[in-house]
Amino acid sequence: MKYLALKTALLLSTTTTIPTLAANGPMPQGSYEGKGRFLSDHQGALDQGEYLVDTQIKDYIYTATYRFNGESKTLSFSMKPDTIASFDIYSTNGSTPERIGQGYCLSVQCHYSLKIDQTKIEETLTFYEGHLYKVGSKVLGKTRVIWEESSAGLLK
Repeated sequence: MKYLALKTALLLSTTTTIPTLAANGPMPQGSYEGKGRFLSDHQGALDQGEYLVDTQIKDYIYTATYRFNGESKTLSFSMKPDTIASFDIYSTNGSTPERIGQGYCLSVQCHYSLKIDQTKIEETLTFYEGHLYKVGSKVLGKTRVIWEESSAGLLK
């Protein structure tokens, strides 16, 4: 079974072409609604939980809104094409956009890393059959958080 999975992965990797950035942005456009779970290590104390997430990708803007414990937080940034499959990330806060990171997209996955104030964030997104799956981490001082998310499907 492992051999079959590896053979399939190799076949896909050799037949997949690397896309250029689309005119409407490097990531597939859409609205995704899903759930996530996180693990956090804050000064040796383990914390974990679940949350709801709404992700919007439209044109060159990525926005994810997280709802947990009665509060809501939003991560939003704009993307500017750099080279064949990569992009620079700019903050959407303030009047002057500031470059805060970079990313890239291949056939069905995108990855980005950025830094907002002292928080470092990295995330991988997988677009598959109308769904969005994410895995990522962030570090602020000695606090590390890792997460995974799964969309409920592409909203139409």
